[in-house]
Amino acid sequence: MEVEKTLQPGAPGTLKYAARFGERLVCVRHRRDDVRGRRITTVEVVVNERPLPPTSLHWPANPPRKLLVRIAFDESALRRAVKEAGGRWLPDLKLSELPREQVLKLDLEGRIVSSPSLRSGLIADASPKQMLKTNSLWGLANIGS
Repeated sequence: MEVEKTLQPGAPGTLKYAARFGERLVCVRHRRDDVRGRRITTVEVVVNERPLPPTSLHWPANPPRKLLVRIAFDESALRRAVKEAGGRWLPDLKLSELPREQVLKLDLEGRIVSSPSLRSGLIADASPKQMLKTNSLWGLANIGS
C-alpha cells in the first residue's frame, strides 16, 4: 500500500474528519492498494498525550551511583558516620563521595554539591532534591577511578 497524499487538518478533504476528531486529528492519508484495487483513507489521531521524559542532554542514561556531599571539618561524628557508610574523603575537592542510598539514609540531601563549576561539567546542574528524586542525575562521574 502506497501513500498517495497526506493532508493536514483544515485542508480540503479533511473537514469531515476534523469535525469528528477535533483537536486530536493529526493528518488524513489517502493510500492506494493496487493488489485489491482500492483507495483507502486513513486518519492519524492522538489517543494519549503526556509530558516527555527528560532528554539525555540533561539526564544521563547511566548515572553514577555516588554523590558528593559537603561536611564541615568540625562535624567529626558525621564524618565518621559517612566513612562507616562507605563514603570516602576527596581531599582535592574537600568533599566526601557517598553512595546515593547512604545519602538518603543519613539524611544528607541538603549537603549534596551540585555546582556545575566543579570539575567543569562532571557534576549535574540540578538541585539536590532533583538528583535524589529522579535517580537520574549524577554526582561526579568516575572520580578517583
